[in-house]
Amino acid sequence: MEMEKHKKYLITGIIICTALFIAFSLFGSKLIKADSTTPPSVRILSYSHTDFVSDRLYFDIYDNSGSGLAGVKLFADGAYVMDIGSPYDMATYDTSALADGTYQLEAVATDAAGNVATSSPYAMTIDHAPPPPPLDTTAPNVTILSIVDNKIYTDIYDIGGSEIASVQLYIDDVLSQTITPPAPFDLITVDTSTLAVGEHEVFVSAVDVAGNWATSSANQLTVVDSTAPETTDNVPAGSQTRSAEITFICTDGISGCQKTFYTIDGTDPDVASNFVNSSSSWQFIIRSIGSYVVKYRSIDNADNLEAVKTAANTLVIVRASSGGSGGEPYIPPATTTEAEIATTTVTEAAIETTTPIISTEVVIEVPAASLIETQDVEMIVEVPAPDLPAKKIKKALKAVVTPPAVTPDIPVIGVVADAGVKLFDIVLSLQNALLGRSRDLISRLEFTSFGNVPTMVNLVYRIIDADNHEVYNETDEVIVETEQVVTRNFGNLNLADGKYTLIVTTVYSDNITDEFRQTFVIKGASMLGYQEMVRLLASLISLIIVGLIAFGLFKYVRQKKKIN
Repeated sequence: MEMEKHKKYLITGIIICTALFIAFSLFGSKLIKADSTTPPSVRILSYSHTDFVSDRLYFDIYDNSGSGLAGVKLFADGAYVMDIGSPYDMATYDTSALADGTYQLEAVATDAAGNVATSSPYAMTIDHAPPPPPLDTTAPNVTILSIVDNKIYTDIYDIGGSEIASVQLYIDDVLSQTITPPAPFDLITVDTSTLAVGEHEVFVSAVDVAGNWATSSANQLTVVDSTAPETTDNVPAGSQTRSAEITFICTDGISGCQKTFYTIDGTDPDVASNFVNSSSSWQFIIRSIGSYVVKYRSIDNADNLEAVKTAANTLVIVRASSGGSGGEPYIPPATTTEAEIATTTVTEAAIETTTPIISTEVVIEVPAASLIETQDVEMIVEVPAPDLPAKKIKKALKAVVTPPAVTPDIPVIGVVADAGVKLFDIVLSLQNALLGRSRDLISRLEFTSFGNVPTMVNLVYRIIDADNHEVYNETDEVIVETEQVVTRNFGNLNLADGKYTLIVTTVYSDNITDEFRQTFVIKGASMLGYQEMVRLLASLISLIIVGLIAFGLFKYVRQKKKIN
């Protein structure tokens, strides 16, 4: 009898425990949630102004009762504005119709259990006046591209949004010119007449309207003497007796005079003719009776040869002085012997300066791929001369090479083929918004409508806590073409329990920037949710039932052994 009684108790206990387990598993979590009266958490984080039509508000709203959020409404100065949709972290607010001023915003959240919470007032200021232009603190770009003869080619432009106010040219650390727009400053012509022959250090400075200065690196300006000297004579008018002393006055303010060549028979002098120089005080004397036409030309120390000049007066000597001979002019060899004249070498430099420069346009057909820039081509031309053997004369021929219009068959890397800028569709989502550990966070960034041109996209991942403190910041970049999904695993993330917001900023094309946000919650062992508590309690009840069954069987076996 005692044995039957124990069996009856055991079976009854098992049935009761099983029924409790099933009932709690089916209805326990709902009963716990239904009893919660904790209202939601709601807070307005910030207001972001863009263009008034699409201003943004950011929120921190989440459920505390376990029943879920039923809805969130926005009020401005107590007046209803709009409903805020899930996921309740951001809303677009059209403020274009609001007058300038400050408005007190409040968000009211209601959960499924009927609990209501209102945020603290948030002050939003509306000002339709356009913002002041940004302060320009960036210096202009100032570059000397090249210096050709007395011309300085520059590349000067403002970077920070202001305009160039003035440009200054310095030669040997001395201010030479100041150029003020609208006068052009991409080509600066230098007056080299006041500069000595040789090398001169040149640099250019520029200042913009905002007062930012910039100076180019130093360049070398080479001044050469390309100007022929000027010569005058003192040939007297009327008849002269006995003799005549002729003096030439040669002037060259750059390299200085070297010689003055002359003739007295009316022929043009050349570099093989008689000459006077500083050692003869630029003078010669005629002591013979006759009529003389004096022609002359000077050469300077840079081998610039003057054009032939004829004395305005014809020299006439009517009475020979002693030492003369029969009516022929007598010219003493005071400066240059006949041997010296016969062996005078005509330098190539002298020929080059006395020969007119031929300006010729040369069209050269070359493959377009080999064209880099306009080139200066120097050619040696053989020109026969009647008074000398064939002489080499350098003629500067500037070849202007113009490439034909070529359309590339392949896209050029770094050049956007589309004429306009296309805005892309980007969606940010989280694999799970409720995490037991921070390292389980996985984000998914989906790009769509990207066309067929590869686009570099810069990504900035940031995580802020409930107090807007940044706790994570990493950057990445991807190349997107057509459609692509970028998944990021935050396996090294180590955050405490709490509510956080993942912010992803994308930058692409011509600095097109957009920002996306997703909120997630980390709940560790100390803050288990209601579902976790139900599962834990169900597991505990299962262990108790198994223990009771084991204990009953143990008692049954033991009692049976006693009876036997």
